[in-house]
Amino acid sequence: MTVRKAETGGYDPILDRPGAATHVRDYFADLVAVLTDMVDYGTHLIPRCWASSPKRLTDVVLLQVLTKQAVGLLDAGQVLLGSGCVNPTFLQLRALFEVSVYIAWIIRRDTDRRARAYYVANLRGRLERAKRGRPGTDEFKRFSRDHRSMRIRNPLKDHQKEVVEEIGNVERHLAKADFRRMNGAFARRRGNGSYDPNWYAVLFPKKKRPSLYTLAKQVDHRAQYRLIYEQGSEMMHSSRLDPHVRVEGNAMRIRPLRELTDFSQVAQLLMGEAMSTYLLVLRRYRPNEADNFAKKYGESWRAAYMDRTELKYEYVDRIIA
Repeated sequence: MTVRKAETGGYDPILDRPGAATHVRDYFADLVAVLTDMVDYGTHLIPRCWASSPKRLTDVVLLQVLTKQAVGLLDAGQVLLGSGCVNPTFLQLRALFEVSVYIAWIIRRDTDRRARAYYVANLRGRLERAKRGRPGTDEFKRFSRDHRSMRIRNPLKDHQKEVVEEIGNVERHLAKADFRRMNGAFARRRGNGSYDPNWYAVLFPKKKRPSLYTLAKQVDHRAQYRLIYEQGSEMMHSSRLDPHVRVEGNAMRIRPLRELTDFSQVAQLLMGEAMSTYLLVLRRYRPNEADNFAKKYGESWRAAYMDRTELKYEYVDRIIA
């Protein structure tokens, strides 16, 4: 009989957790500390701006939803970078860029209408999900068809009273004067399709097919789109080879999961998107704090933001057994 010892821990050439943690601590502790401070700043920024706002629907969307989402993504990025998970942080960075574009685009002009479109899109999504649990609806039929191979039983079968109440509540909300017209615009834009368009699409002529790039151009974020969104999308869709292997001549070398080559770049891009978003929100709700923000940047964040520390790895050919 052959007794095999159970494998414990990661295979070091691919995942060396202690080594990555040591390198983060030795070379990038200041960057992680500044990201943490930026997250903390954002958590205080939201209630301060809320106190200065009219507390209308637009302010809910801009502060309690989108700015909070931005802070949450920055927080997730800080946690990942603090553990040495640089490449997955591109996903948080991509999403942070997207929410920063939304905030900038909503604030730019026609703010209340744009915020209303965002809110109505969410109500319609909530209604769609509720109807998926109600036998007889088109939404239920589509959902059941798509999940037929998984043999999923309707989890709401025994909660139809609640489902009907939810559908009724959302439909009544959409029928209110503030939302009826926007809801109709979504229905017309959708036409005979199975899914709603992007929340911002209803604010463009029907012949237009707007994308995030459309919004990014309008708020002058094209450079960030190329630098952040395109790279982040490659990571999101698993279409990048370089983060995993390096091919040099006839040699293929495995790159570790927690390699820190791009640490500074990713951290500083996160900082830039966060600061841009914070400043937008401050200028709308607390413009008198702009000077304090600039002082905070100069005293607490600038040195790390401008740091250009890089790690270079010497790759060793390895056979993975």
